[in-house]
Amino acid sequence: MSQKFRPLVMSLLFLFVSLGSYQLATDAFAPSQASATLESPAGTWQQFVMDDGKPIYLATFTFVEDNGDYRVEANDVSPVTFPQSDFRTFAHTYDGENWGFHSDWHHFGVAWFQLKKVDEGRYEGYAYLDGERRPGRHILVRVK
Repeated sequence: MSQKFRPLVMSLLFLFVSLGSYQLATDAFAPSQASATLESPAGTWQQFVMDDGKPIYLATFTFVEDNGDYRVEANDVSPVTFPQSDFRTFAHTYDGENWGFHSDWHHFGVAWFQLKKVDEGRYEGYAYLDGERRPGRHILVRVK
């Protein structure tokens, strides 16, 4: 390839990669229609946190009903997830519009997640630790 066309080819390559990445992110925020009728948190979810107005992927996990509560099975965890934990959750409250639960953050303590339904299969809210709201709005999107 001649040096004359190299910047043009690289710019086009960057554009295609950027468009592909954007499409993946927008697909992740659109819950599947099949799961929109489910009336419990049981299922597979992706978790994101907003950072400077951009969604950062944290994990994909499955909530499994267990003796009237829900336990979490991690399917995929991003290296940027903080704190790295075993995703132990308990004391879920869920009414279809509001969803709250405790999350064991090991030596950091136990956080409380308070989420609100913003769309079918999508909840947003914050984690609170020692009564203080943690930075970054959390987004949970049902994937199945």
